[in-house]
Amino acid sequence: MLDRTFRNLAVTSHIHRELERFLLAQPGPVGAEEICQAVLLIHPPNAAVARVLVEGLCQGDARFFLDDSGRVTLRQEDLGEAWRQRRGYVVVDVEATTGRKNHARIIEVGVCRIEDGKIVRRWSSLVNPGRPIARWVQRLTGITDAMLREAPGFEQLASRLAAELEDMVLVAHQARFDLSCLNAEFERLYNLRLTNRYLCTLELARKYLPGLENYRLGAIWGVLNIAHERPHRAESDALATAAIFCRMAAE
Repeated sequence: MLDRTFRNLAVTSHIHRELERFLLAQPGPVGAEEICQAVLLIHPPNAAVARVLVEGLCQGDARFFLDDSGRVTLRQEDLGEAWRQRRGYVVVDVEATTGRKNHARIIEVGVCRIEDGKIVRRWSSLVNPGRPIARWVQRLTGITDAMLREAPGFEQLASRLAAELEDMVLVAHQARFDLSCLNAEFERLYNLRLTNRYLCTLELARKYLPGLENYRLGAIWGVLNIAHERPHRAESDALATAAIFCRMAAE
């Protein structure tokens, strides 16, 4: 079980995703009756009933703000503004049982917290996935099934990870893969998903380091002469990604 409610975790459901998409398409706050009609596909008999229905829906996601007038706003940080202000970020890297994100279970997680352009905290942990690791993953990472037998399950790390990411912008290299693996674990255990805004250092590198032959992590840290002691291990990859991110953010 999670040890508390986290602002960056939201209920995983089709209806919540539909509400998110609907609000993103609107220029401003939207009334409860309009949400009932557009998202819930019902026509409430009056505004009071509509408010009760939408209030219940908003309780599953801290980003949905229902004001006193019964109108809903989707509150989330603008990534451009976050980048300009260079506020806090958390770099995450995961290693997984397979490279297929829809079937992967996490076997290692590495975290680096960045504040004011500096790494202020880092940690990592092996994770017991409850299933065998693909042989090619064992060769690539050096992580074996035997190493994971006594490792904590994701549920033992979930609260710490959610707290580390709360109110922060998530950063990762090929971020969609890492985020999909994290969300798969949160959804499997708690029917929740991360709502953090995220930045991908691969996409940023294409902008700030044009003309590279490829934009894999190893290619970028080689060009920037950044130390990377243990490639394909989560802590080392997270440190390298954090260093790359700080270098680009300083430009």
